[in-house]
Amino acid sequence: MSSRITIIGAVEIGTAKISVLVGEYNGRELAIIGRGECASRGVIKGTVVDYKAASESTHAALEQAEHDAGERIDVVFLAQTGAHLEGFYNEAAVNVKASDNMIDASDVRTVCDLAKAKQLPDGRMIVHHIRRPFRVDGRLVPWDDATEHLLAHTMHYGVGAFEGIRAYERSDGKTQIFRLREHVERLLDSSMICTMDVPFTRDQLMAACIDVVKSNKMSSCYLRPLVYMGYGALGLGSLEPPIRTMIACYEWGSYLGDEGLQQFTYKKIDE
Repeated sequence: MSSRITIIGAVEIGTAKISVLVGEYNGRELAIIGRGECASRGVIKGTVVDYKAASESTHAALEQAEHDAGERIDVVFLAQTGAHLEGFYNEAAVNVKASDNMIDASDVRTVCDLAKAKQLPDGRMIVHHIRRPFRVDGRLVPWDDATEHLLAHTMHYGVGAFEGIRAYERSDGKTQIFRLREHVERLLDSSMICTMDVPFTRDQLMAACIDVVKSNKMSSCYLRPLVYMGYGALGLGSLEPPIRTMIACYEWGSYLGDEGLQQFTYKKIDE
């Protein structure tokens, strides 16, 4: 590790005053060695209304801090608050490409790029990205390997939520999943009622459903997403079992028969 000393300045621009702290960083520790303060000008309620006045008062505070520290500042970090700054939490998910499920740098880059590409509300622009922890889950599992422990909580107490979703082949040969968003939203609502905190967002679950259909190369199929409690301590009030989410797809004929799809079978019930 480099032992080069870096002199860092931390600046906070407020409505009443501008404060500066100077720190000496050696690559391991940061020691405060000076400070400066100046009356703020050109700033009203956190908004700069006079750039020249604000710049002059900021420079004055920096010069005072450098004089107090006896050092020239190498790097400056600006702390700024206010309603004009807002954080947005964007998520994305990708399937790990390697057959052994090992995550490499390209997987990390891809999922970060997808999260950054999410559209911001009108009038907003990106000034900084902060990487959040990664969640490793959501692997595509072969049919024969999709197993669960016999002591899984849901198997004994029935606490779980599922949806039955249909995907149909359209006349143009493309596949359409029927009301996917509504199904996933109902799944999340049901899970909330069951006090199960689903570790995936609506968009992630929708993307996973689409990915399962594509990966199985099915033009028409039945989708069964299920949120359940896995293996852990038994007992109705147990908080130990992990919340699991699975999505399966397979062929399942129509409830109403093939002619039902062609003739739009329905039943009218009078009040």
